[in-house]
Amino acid sequence: MYRKRKFVGMIFLLIAVFLCSNFLSAPAFAAKYQDYAERLAKINVFRGTGGSFDLEREPTRLEGLVMLIRLLGAEEEASRITVFTFPFEDVPNWGKGYVQYAYENGLTKGVSKTKFGSNNLIDAKSYLTFLLRALGYSDQHGDFSWKEATEFALEKGIISESLYFELSSQTFLRDHMAKTSYDALNAYRKGSENRLIDYLVQKGSIDPIKAQAVFAGGNRKDDAGELDFESLMQACVYLEVETKGGSKSGSGFYIDQRGTIVTNYHVIDKAQKIRIINSNGSAYTGEVTIKGYDKDLDIAILSIEKKNGAFLPLGDSSSIKVGQPIYAIGSPLGLANTVSEGIISGIRTTGIQITAPISPGSSGGALINKNGEVIGITYAAMHGGENLGFAIPIEKIFEVNTDLNLTVAEFLAKETPDLKQFKERLLRQYQAITLNGKKIGLEDIHVSAGESGIVFIEFFMFERDLEAYLEAEVVGRDSLLADFSQLAYSFSKDLSANVFLQLSLLTETSRYPYAFDENDILAELNLSPITYIGNNTWLVYFPFVYVYVNTYNNVYYHGFWFS
Repeated sequence: MYRKRKFVGMIFLLIAVFLCSNFLSAPAFAAKYQDYAERLAKINVFRGTGGSFDLEREPTRLEGLVMLIRLLGAEEEASRITVFTFPFEDVPNWGKGYVQYAYENGLTKGVSKTKFGSNNLIDAKSYLTFLLRALGYSDQHGDFSWKEATEFALEKGIISESLYFELSSQTFLRDHMAKTSYDALNAYRKGSENRLIDYLVQKGSIDPIKAQAVFAGGNRKDDAGELDFESLMQACVYLEVETKGGSKSGSGFYIDQRGTIVTNYHVIDKAQKIRIINSNGSAYTGEVTIKGYDKDLDIAILSIEKKNGAFLPLGDSSSIKVGQPIYAIGSPLGLANTVSEGIISGIRTTGIQITAPISPGSSGGALINKNGEVIGITYAAMHGGENLGFAIPIEKIFEVNTDLNLTVAEFLAKETPDLKQFKERLLRQYQAITLNGKKIGLEDIHVSAGESGIVFIEFFMFERDLEAYLEAEVVGRDSLLADFSQLAYSFSKDLSANVFLQLSLLTETSRYPYAFDENDILAELNLSPITYIGNNTWLVYFPFVYVYVNTYNNVYYHGFWFS
């Protein structure tokens, strides 16, 4: 087989020489493998300068060596080297760690006793030799030779026949370096069932979530070219979350075969226990690890100990366009693996706007493109608007720190605000508030936690400042609400929680407080602002204005308790 492939390779080479010498002029080179360079850049393997990958340029020998060190997962180790014993005089400071590592480990030699050849150009055979070494093959122990490195890479299926043709007939460029490096990462190491990228993940050199994105684009279509929704749904899960205030549910999906699940942060917020229901109805009740989360992005990345088969390939949400068809897979109202269809109706700073219906329980679900790739995480529906949903671009998961690895109990402890400490801070900081330019003194502040995770904050004004408050209302209720809402937003951000903020009056009087007797709003709620507490004393509890802030959907409700 090897000789046969070598013969085919020679035929390709002869054809190439004939075409180039007789028919083809030399066109200006245009990079073919930009996409592969961008994918490798996500895992910090391939880098450029000044916002460009310089794909049209021939790479140097030192650049090739740097790629070898990265593909061995040894860049961090090389960067820590401070003692240099190699004899070469032409290695720049930035490259000394790489060369020293290679010199110590017998990975490369110089072009002479005193020259490494840092700026010498590297050809396809030399670079493929580096890649083959990264895959565990040895030219020193007879696996292959430098002269036949290209043929050997073809024989082992590391490069395709079309790429073999290019490498044999064209000048080796950084463009080819990107493509061959990509192919090597997806190739199996010598004598192993693990690909090179799997080895680097296991070694800890590459984040597993970012590694999955490198080979994103696996399409899930059946023989007729239609999306195979059965296959897609197998990668989706239903989450049951227990909190102190009760239970809630959400959606999620696997992004690899190691049990990594993506969902929304607000789905697991305040969780005391998380139960994963797979598409076949089987429940995982074992240990759930919160690998990482970001409250502002509303993303959580979980991990379970049980391996899974199906997962969703990651797509590219940066290239989406309005009008493109999409599919949302989630568990609205607990109805697992519900598929809804729609289009991208807008691309907003808040996320991807879609027409596919999003209902409670769908939060954390997968937004799928026509190729079966996940391009977003569904998180919200705009109430009052028909077919108006939103999803978080999938690229945002790469901004999440996935090194936390918390148990559910550790996560809850980390995210539970210390309300006693918070109240003490408010008492020190807010002796008064200003609404519409009117200063209103505060006699007391109450802070408590609601069962659903809402933090209730109530400001009690001094009775002497009631007139100042009423004057603030006269100036304008809208602007008063704006001032009060800013306070609620700041408290919500400090606590990372939903907040209900209210301003009230609580006072005792020896005369019946007729001024507070009539209130249509409180009457509808069957509440009375006046309570007789004995000894010819009446207690007046009168709420004036309130604001409720929902941190996850960026919405708030507000109003006044009297008209």
